[in-house]
Amino acid sequence: MNTATTMKLSQNEVIKMLEDAGLVDGEKATEQQKRSSSVVLFWDTVLKSKIASDKQTYVVWTLVSTERKNHADDKVRAREAFAAYDIYTRRTKTSRQVQDLISSLDEQASENGWQFEYNGPAEYERDTAIYHIAFNLYKIFK
Repeated sequence: MNTATTMKLSQNEVIKMLEDAGLVDGEKATEQQKRSSSVVLFWDTVLKSKIASDKQTYVVWTLVSTERKNHADDKVRAREAFAAYDIYTRRTKTSRQVQDLISSLDEQASENGWQFEYNGPAEYERDTAIYHIAFNLYKIFK
């Protein structure tokens, strides 16, 4: 499997998992969704909205790598996609809302064949008063 195919498949799966977990793509969100306290937005690589940065919680995801894992006869037979979810929240990681979000993300990852791992410790960014909780996701594509 080549790199471009693995990238496309893994990115599409990550977006679908986030949507299936109840999050809304920040690039496609309406102004009302961006302002709503009940809607959790997600962004690819970087938050791109000042309005959204004021939300209680949002998620930034990125595809980190597509490392080859199996090759034979000068061909790559499998690649491992490595993605990251970064949850930014003004709530603590033990709050019900954050725990429910983590559970939904974990459930979607499991249902789609991804490993979902906590990449702690959580950090508190004093200048923005936001907690940063990181997770890594891995999946082998053949």
